[in-house]
Amino acid sequence: MKKYILVFLLCWWGCSSIPDANNKIDYKHIPYVSNENDCKIESLTLDTIFISSENENDMTSLNGVYFMKKDTICFADRLLASVFCYDTSGKFLGTHLSLGRGPNEILGLYSITPSEEGYTIIDASWNVFAVDSNWKKKLTSRIDWNTDKSGKYLLNHPDPNENGIYEYEFSSKSMGWWKGRLLIPIVTEHVTYNAYGQGRSKHFYEHSYTIGMLQGNDFKLVRMICPRSPVYSKYEYLSGFKGGLFTVCDDSLFFSFEADPKIYRMDLNDEKVVAFGRAGEDMNTDYPERKSLEESDEYLWEDHQKYGHYYDLKYIPETSVLFRSFRHGGSCKEDGLQMYKNTCLVAEYKVPKEFKVIGYFPPYYYAAGETGDEEDERMVIYRFSLF
Repeated sequence: MKKYILVFLLCWWGCSSIPDANNKIDYKHIPYVSNENDCKIESLTLDTIFISSENENDMTSLNGVYFMKKDTICFADRLLASVFCYDTSGKFLGTHLSLGRGPNEILGLYSITPSEEGYTIIDASWNVFAVDSNWKKKLTSRIDWNTDKSGKYLLNHPDPNENGIYEYEFSSKSMGWWKGRLLIPIVTEHVTYNAYGQGRSKHFYEHSYTIGMLQGNDFKLVRMICPRSPVYSKYEYLSGFKGGLFTVCDDSLFFSFEADPKIYRMDLNDEKVVAFGRAGEDMNTDYPERKSLEESDEYLWEDHQKYGHYYDLKYIPETSVLFRSFRHGGSCKEDGLQMYKNTCLVAEYKVPKEFKVIGYFPPYYYAAGETGDEEDERMVIYRFSLF
């Protein structure tokens, strides 16, 4: 009996001794500013642009992410650590960067975002590369997690406010600049403080941060923001859908989470937050709870096909439109795209799977997505106009 009491006391002490987040959002009392008017749900008329690949120089590995800067469509190839550029008709313009340690080579590529001076790249080992607008490498650095605590201390003293327990969240594709700071997705996979239990998953969802701010000159982590929203308090082990998504424009940070129908807008100057947004139509949100890292990894892809979730946010400053992409789940062969204007849901569209808006060049919006044919490996971009 004494043994069981001791174990109970140790577990209770371990759970209760974890500090709360210092920079917590009071989600229960933030204003909800959405207009509840009904919106149209319809198919979006899309033009399909096939990306040219006529010779070895313009062939990609097909593993990467699209982005857009002005009138140039870019494909950041993760395996080749190269960026392939195309005009808005899909014509190949050229390739930049390559894998290596040379003067204009990089050690890898996972995420990329345009900056005022050019582009910022982060690889899978947390290396950071600054590239100018002519694709010349100007700086190689690393994410500095800014901690003086030892690994042993961090292992024995999990704390959501301690920088050293976090890492880059590679399941998220979000990244952006604000006033000389680079915003990146972060997550803690601490051995005893994570999404999988140890009696601490509730605390993890409520208090651990999802976005980190890095100083632009040395990429040192200087601030952490945005713990997960209360939707996660309904679950004990929602590890497969814990990811966040965000997009930055001027002083506004728009952010949301895979399982949350709401979208949040934070003023980055004072960190005041308002909420808006509505759930996507016909989403299967009967989520299974995966109680271990191994189980979560095993079913991650399958769960993301079966169950509805939100997977992309993109704000277009030229038209003041916010797009949010989501998966219906179940047997639905299409995804959904919500369009918000001034925090109001204006329209919801049926779109191809994995549909992500990447930019705008008048008069069209451009998006990446699947072709719908598993045997068709051609690269495609979709374009569309509104109203």
